[in-house]
Amino acid sequence: MTVRPNAPGVCTKPIQNLIRKVLPDREGILKELEVFAMENHVPIIEPEGAQVLRFLTSYHRPKRVLEVGAAIGYSAFVLSENMVEGGHIDTIERNPRRAALARENLKRMEKVTVHLHEGDAEEVLETLDGTYDFIFIDAAKGQYRKFFDLVEPKLRPGGIIVSDNVLFKGFIAQPELVRRRDRTIVRRMNDYLAFLSNHDRYTTTILPIGDGMALSQCNGGTK
Repeated sequence: MTVRPNAPGVCTKPIQNLIRKVLPDREGILKELEVFAMENHVPIIEPEGAQVLRFLTSYHRPKRVLEVGAAIGYSAFVLSENMVEGGHIDTIERNPRRAALARENLKRMEKVTVHLHEGDAEEVLETLDGTYDFIFIDAAKGQYRKFFDLVEPKLRPGGIIVSDNVLFKGFIAQPELVRRRDRTIVRRMNDYLAFLSNHDRYTTTILPIGDGMALSQCNGGTK
């Protein structure tokens, strides 16, 4: 992800570099996609954020995963690493070029099946049946509340919703630095974080790692 020079950042650069230094090296398709994303300016999940997904999926061992925002398929590969063998991923991408790239990349997926849905997430989500153990939201930042409302009925009790990029390069905490065109995103994301943190059916924690991640586990209660 490209960061503007005046972006405050989610954590200090030395800490970020330290975390990335100790992470295991990526190989194979993950390394290929990281290089492609860097060379072609395609936003993918930060390495330390990807490690959070690995941690969560290694503990919860999901069988059915829903992803809103496929990009070129990178995070789908990360999610698949610790899924139950024979599991299934539904992933959504509205950008035609990225969807085409993701479709080719995901042909190399092993252990689990994956179905790429090309189109607007709001429309696609209305067509999906069944429930999911794990849901990953990494799409248009100003629409997270809308996405949450659409995916929440599809999450099984005890399941997890992970929302990426929720600290938006650190601008969430320093709105005075935000460009005019990004002010709506920052306002909506602040509202989204408050909504998650006060939801009576979810326990949410916000991690200042990567570009910020919100982890929300469904714990029952009333809607």
